[in-house]
Amino acid sequence: TGIIRISDGVVYAVGSGSADAIGVSDSVANPANIVIDGGSVYPKCGDNCTVHSDKIGMSSLPKDSSGRELILLEIDNSGNESITVNGKAYPSNSTYKTDLINSSTKVDKSYVFMPKSGRNSVTVGDTTTDYIYTESGLSNAENMKLDFCATDSSKPLVYGTDYKIDGSTLKILSDKGITVKNVDPTQPCSNDIYIESGVSANVTLAGVNISYPSMWTDGSAFCIANDSNASITLADGTTNTLISDSMYGCGIAKDGTGTLTITCEKAKNDFSHKCDEGCGTLSAKANMYGSAIGSTSGQYNGKTAQNITVLGGNITAASKHGAAIGGGIYTGAENITVSGGNINATGGGSSAAIGSGEKDSSSSEAVTAENIKILGGNINAVGGFGAAAIGG
Repeated sequence: TGIIRISDGVVYAVGSGSADAIGVSDSVANPANIVIDGGSVYPKCGDNCTVHSDKIGMSSLPKDSSGRELILLEIDNSGNESITVNGKAYPSNSTYKTDLINSSTKVDKSYVFMPKSGRNSVTVGDTTTDYIYTESGLSNAENMKLDFCATDSSKPLVYGTDYKIDGSTLKILSDKGITVKNVDPTQPCSNDIYIESGVSANVTLAGVNISYPSMWTDGSAFCIANDSNASITLADGTTNTLISDSMYGCGIAKDGTGTLTITCEKAKNDFSHKCDEGCGTLSAKANMYGSAIGSTSGQYNGKTAQNITVLGGNITAASKHGAAIGGGIYTGAENITVSGGNINATGGGSSAAIGSGEKDSSSSEAVTAENIKILGGNINAVGGFGAAAIGG
């Protein structure tokens, strides 16, 4: 029990028999909390140790002093080059004796524990590599251009509980606040954000720039599962861009019965707030048949666009064929409320700017817009050809 804390130095720990390398020798005993804030640490449990084999040779999952779970990175350091992780120096002389008697047996590697959540920058000598933990394990982060962290630093994100990375997609799994931005906000990336089923997500966009490139899909830059809710806050002073170049997708896709709320930081807590140029900015665009913010196209698994609220922010939304805020083509809209913000909305095709998408000319079924409310804000709405600016 208690705490085992390692903050520096070179540690090569090998358990014997069924014992852990770091922790307890008795599998029945209460394990100590293991905190690692630095140093090169190599733990290897005994040959017969199976109880804690999932904890990298330790009796409990290691964490840093901030409570973040850690993952082990093995670095080939035969040249004993300098090592920094996230700006902190680690031991460069990390040659281990693996045999106390035979001094010629050694391992020219460094073993660095770093946070399992988020992005880690590792510099060995003059070479810097970013790493990120994904469903495939610890990976080079070159294909994940999104950076993210807990909105409240006292509540760190936990991989697999609060988020995961599946391929090029950042999947949000809980209601814990997460702040997302591009590593380089000036360069668009092809990653996307997905809110998993049954989640009420709280996402702050703080410099996101996504251009979803896949053409023949309903893929969207930001997608919310049908039964999920999302509260999106636009961080003050940031520019955020969500573009879908897919055939049926959206900048922000919100099919199904869940809710979507978009706000700036101030309007989130002050409904009387009047947005100005200091408030966060969002540019959402659908370059084909989906809406910019709302439902995907009715041609491809589209649902009625519903339960969308805009409280604040400087928002520009446009679609080539669908509504700016509301339905993709052949898709209705209901329960859309704008109560604040500076909104420029341009509908495409024969779709409304705020409301329903254009009607299928080959069908007798009407596309309707119901309960569309404008309660405040500065609204500039331009409908598509023959369509209402607001409505259907």
